[in-house]
Amino acid sequence: MISSTRRAAALLLATFVLGAAAGAALMAYATHPPASPPGKGRSAWYLDHLTRNLALTPVQQDSVKAVLDRYTPAMDSLMSEIRPRLDTVRTAMRSEIARFLDPRQQKEYDEMRQKHERERKAGRANGP
Repeated sequence: MISSTRRAAALLLATFVLGAAAGAALMAYATHPPASPPGKGRSAWYLDHLTRNLALTPVQQDSVKAVLDRYTPAMDSLMSEIRPRLDTVRTAMRSEIARFLDPRQQKEYDEMRQKHERERKAGRANGP
C-alpha cells in the first residue's frame, strides 16, 4: 500500500507537471494567435471569433471593428518591441521541455513547432 506521504508527493509532482504543460500551452497560444484565414488579418479573425462566440449584432460588429482598427497599430508596435524578449523566453522554455522528451518525441516536437511557425508566419503575412 502507498503511504500517504508518497501519495501526496506524487499528486504534487503531477500537479506541477500538468501546470507547467498548461502554462506552456497557454503562453504559446497567447503569443501566437491562430493563423488568420487567407486574406484576413488578426483583427478580422478576432472580430469573426467574437461575432461567432458572442453573437454580435451588425451594429456591435461595426463598433468592435472600429476599436480594433484604432488599436491594431499600437498593438503591432508593442509586439515588435517585445517580440525579441518573448522569443528568448520561448526558446528557453522549448529547450527545457525538449530535455524531458525521448528521441522520437523530440523529433515530433520539432516537427510540430516547425508546422506551427509556418502557420504563424503565413497568418502574419496576411495580417494588417
